[in-house]
Amino acid sequence: MFCLRPTTTLASRAFAVAIFAIFVGPAGAGDNRARELLMRSFQHALKVNVRATVVHGPRHGHGPETVQVEQTRSGKLRITVVWPESRRGMQTVDDGTKSVTYIPWRQTLVVQESPQRDGKNAKRRIELAARNYDLVAEPASFMLGREVVRITAIPRAEFLPSRRFTLDAETAYVLKQEVLPPGREPDIQFEVTSIEYPTTLDEPTTNIATSGETKIRYTNRSPYVPGHGAEAIGFEPIIPKSSLPLGFVVFSVQINRSERWHSAALRIGDGLVRGTVYEFLPGGEGRERLDGPDATTAESGGVRFALVADLPEPARRRILDAFLPFPPPPPSAMGFRPELTPRHSSRGTASAYRAFQLTDRFPSPPPGPLQGQVN
Repeated sequence: MFCLRPTTTLASRAFAVAIFAIFVGPAGAGDNRARELLMRSFQHALKVNVRATVVHGPRHGHGPETVQVEQTRSGKLRITVVWPESRRGMQTVDDGTKSVTYIPWRQTLVVQESPQRDGKNAKRRIELAARNYDLVAEPASFMLGREVVRITAIPRAEFLPSRRFTLDAETAYVLKQEVLPPGREPDIQFEVTSIEYPTTLDEPTTNIATSGETKIRYTNRSPYVPGHGAEAIGFEPIIPKSSLPLGFVVFSVQINRSERWHSAALRIGDGLVRGTVYEFLPGGEGRERLDGPDATTAESGGVRFALVADLPEPARRRILDAFLPFPPPPPSAMGFRPELTPRHSSRGTASAYRAFQLTDRFPSPPPGPLQGQVN
């Protein structure tokens, strides 16, 4: 099968689109269908009941993982880890308002706001995706006995890889999602290995059965109110004046005051890829997850920044630089640590940035089954 590779210049991108057209046909109705199917897949309620087994590729320091997914036509979810044995029994239930994750080996329940509460603007998200990618649909084929449409998203920006989505042509459920890195085999993010659409399905409830004495941990997140960041986390969140590089935008800003750490969390995305920029003061605990392979960190003006996103390192660095009050030292000076003056008031680091005003909104869950996240 022809494997499209990411492009880094306008000329090479145009060449890639032209070559792709030779293999899959000219643009037109197929691309309109690609947009329509992708937009439907962005909606958390697909109007069908789903029961599926999904294999996730290695992510965030964990190896491959197999989960059982049950999703009602209204969008309520139950996700249970069945493999590996070390994580077996971990379960996330999401009713669209609240998400509860049970971690049996820690005997802990993590309760947080449902990510699906932001998943109600599929139209805005597909507009953003179409602005940042060429969406090319291949001729229909079959997978798991279902007719499917494979859609390749070719980025218009440098540093970004192409992505391929395999969708059920009837239900728009994402059966496979891949990243096409340069010079390597496709990176399978997840793949459905079995699926059915039952007529009836018991609605998941957030009352998860546990064993033994169980600790409940609540995440304390609230929308950022301009001018009140300093009293919550010690400084006003740093929010770039203009859109971010590579077509990304900020679509929400939250204040996180969990028992583990305090931070600002800026949700960003380009229509297909979502990420979070965490801003916090140095020191404290609970930030080890920001040192993983999908994270890029920086420090400036007494504030630490960490961008967590499924993006190549150069892309994360390019986006993160837009948040820094002054440029980081060049690579040749990586051994030199400049003197940083902490600025913890509502003035200081925020002085060069506008007060937050929501200008771009496309919040939506990522394509494919929801994965429980422990924060």
